[in-house]
Amino acid sequence: MQNQKLLLTGGRGPAVLEMARQLSRQGHTIFVAESTKIQYCQFSNTVSKNFLVPDPLLDETGYINALTDLLDKYKIDMLIPAYDETYFIAKHKDKLTEHATVFCDSLEKIKTLNNKYTFAELAETLNCYTPKTILMSNDNEWQKFQENPSFTMPYMVKSFYASGGSEVVTIRAKDDIKKIKFKPPFIVQEHVSGKAWSSTGVAHNGEMTLNVVYEPLFIYRENGPAICLQGVTHPGILALIKHVVKSQNYTGLIGFDIIEKEDGSLYLLECNPRVTSGVHLFSAEDKLGECFLNPNTAFHEAQPKKPVQISVAGMLKVLFYLKKGQFKQWLHCVTHSADAVFDAKDIRPALFVPVLAAFYLHQYIKHSKLPDDNIFYHMDW
Repeated sequence: MQNQKLLLTGGRGPAVLEMARQLSRQGHTIFVAESTKIQYCQFSNTVSKNFLVPDPLLDETGYINALTDLLDKYKIDMLIPAYDETYFIAKHKDKLTEHATVFCDSLEKIKTLNNKYTFAELAETLNCYTPKTILMSNDNEWQKFQENPSFTMPYMVKSFYASGGSEVVTIRAKDDIKKIKFKPPFIVQEHVSGKAWSSTGVAHNGEMTLNVVYEPLFIYRENGPAICLQGVTHPGILALIKHVVKSQNYTGLIGFDIIEKEDGSLYLLECNPRVTSGVHLFSAEDKLGECFLNPNTAFHEAQPKKPVQISVAGMLKVLFYLKKGQFKQWLHCVTHSADAVFDAKDIRPALFVPVLAAFYLHQYIKHSKLPDDNIFYHMDW
């Protein structure tokens, strides 16, 4: 496919750096718009221009206007939103589509998929297995549940739009309830034991053009994101994902979290209608650019390769929480995994990791939140 000008958002994250690298090396010109002052993509030689734009949470109109100006000035062919800014872009998709192709679905559809309660309802209507889920609309309902619980422990308490394991608490004993720092509405969900799987894919009008299923080998914290992942081939999960995507006639980046019980049954936990770390498992032969740009691209499943570790620091932290018998697997992952940021042909992002870490720490101390905190709650619907 001929050179296209692509504008990516979310340059603060390694997953977008990965997309920029792959898309650039497939002959496309990459621009990045990001509201975080210091971020991975500004150091990458695969990014033609990097732009600082308003924070959509603080200045939604300014953010959309800035994107519109960039689309026009640089004659962008496609805008590809990545993280939670996808919701703002979806909200203003009609306006943005006047200036370029916007690779995301409607806000209504994204909300249905991302909201853990409505997604559980959707899974049931599609006759998919999903954990039993109860809506807690207010404090009174939550108090009644505690007095007469519908689930035996352990069970899960999750905010509607929990992301990266934040605002998800596993209740194993009554004292664990004190760990819940968020208020209703939220869901209480049956805890399903089994093997954890995740996926990342690209879809057009309900048809997948690319997907990878992967195993989170190590996670940063309980219920948290994977920091070391391994691609796998799993026909059952692939069929399940395609079923959900087709049912919604969905367009955009999309990922799923799934539990496989010992009997082989697959339980849909949640949906992530945005980029996830699974993109690190794509490679040149997967032709990511074609999968974004050509809706008629034949479906391709990324083939398993060596594991990818997202964060060396995270893997070192995990060392102190290993379960019995996990050390050999941990050591193998540390010594045999590809690094998500290091790239010999694009070395500067890896060299600037200490600068990024210092900046994020400063932001955390200053604002009591990281730059990529979940912003979905704060949107004015």
